[in-house]
Amino acid sequence: MKYIKEIDIHGYTQQEARKMIDAALKKPDALTLRIIHGYNQGQTLGQMVRKRYRSHPHVQRIELSMNPGITDIITK
Repeated sequence: MKYIKEIDIHGYTQQEARKMIDAALKKPDALTLRIIHGYNQGQTLGQMVRKRYRSHPHVQRIELSMNPGITDIITK
């Protein structure tokens, strides 16, 4: 098992981004999913990730990065 798996959702719709993240959470092969959602083009994707996945059954916790365009999802 890897420690970090990066998922870049730049340029995707919220629905497309959710599909990518949900697929990664179904069979997590990493302890941390590093979601790269960007920041300069708005905060819609980052807010969706932080709100939707904080209570997901396969998520232990959400960690905010010093980089506002990245959110780490720590898996169970």
